[in-house]
Amino acid sequence: MKELQNLVSLNDKKILVVLPIKKVVDTFLNECAYSIAQQNQPIDLLVLYNGESEEELNSLKAILDKPSITVPDKAEDGSVQQKTIEAERKINYVVEKTGSYTFQQIFNEALNYAVINKYETFSVVESEDVIDVDWYRNALNYAAKKTDKDAFLPITREVSNGGFVGFFNEACWVDGYAEVAGVFDLQLLMRFNCANITGTVFRTKSIEEHSETVDGQLKVIKEGFKYSYSHEFFLRMIYDDLKFFTVPRLGYEHRIDIPIEIVDPFSSKIPRNITAWPEERGGMSPEEIKFWNEAARKEYFISRHDRPIKFEKKIVA
Repeated sequence: MKELQNLVSLNDKKILVVLPIKKVVDTFLNECAYSIAQQNQPIDLLVLYNGESEEELNSLKAILDKPSITVPDKAEDGSVQQKTIEAERKINYVVEKTGSYTFQQIFNEALNYAVINKYETFSVVESEDVIDVDWYRNALNYAAKKTDKDAFLPITREVSNGGFVGFFNEACWVDGYAEVAGVFDLQLLMRFNCANITGTVFRTKSIEEHSETVDGQLKVIKEGFKYSYSHEFFLRMIYDDLKFFTVPRLGYEHRIDIPIEIVDPFSSKIPRNITAWPEERGGMSPEEIKFWNEAARKEYFISRHDRPIKFEKKIVA
């Protein structure tokens, strides 16, 4: 991690948005980049690129320089054609190479960049997702008013194969679910894994203070966790008395069940049918899923350190 000398802040170091990229998928990345460009709050974007191809890197930069979306457009004769709309604003971004290969490492790297470059807040998004144009403005407005809160989550639309599945992050607003409306607590999170890490705006100082330093780098998410690492992270932060608040505004579209050949740990997204996937493609058995879920509900309390934990498959005689 280093100082981002080629990124001149447009928001007085209020927020750093981090976008990890391993493979450029034009349609998804264009839609994500377009939503970033259209934000009604100046954004400083750090792209962490894990690829090796110079051609792909150039393609990535071309999309970031001029993001666009394609929408259906009805002509006068009634026919429907595809219309391309380019973003009205430019993205203020820099691309840095990363050696991180899991989302846990990416999140920890994002924290380090935010600390080194003295950003007040940071947020990690994924390249298949879309951010509502007012989300970061809303989040920073709430952050300015609610100085006792340490993170601000958006109401998230869960979308699968283009179809609406439901909302996420809203459970703390449901009557009787949380002790304080809008604020996550241990009792709620022990019942439900209902907080999404992507799109959330974290106060850098708060997360830094509850991290540990390993080999000169800050680490807050346990990289030894294969599954449920964000759940363990939320539990541990709230146990340490951090206040995570859901802004009562739609802010993020979380696109799940993206067609993939293997389950890639570079992404935080886990297929809902992961138990049907073969192990060689990243699948997990119901027993392993249960193991990591139970580990998350224990490890947040047992240790703030990233202890070595491993699932041992039971051998049936």
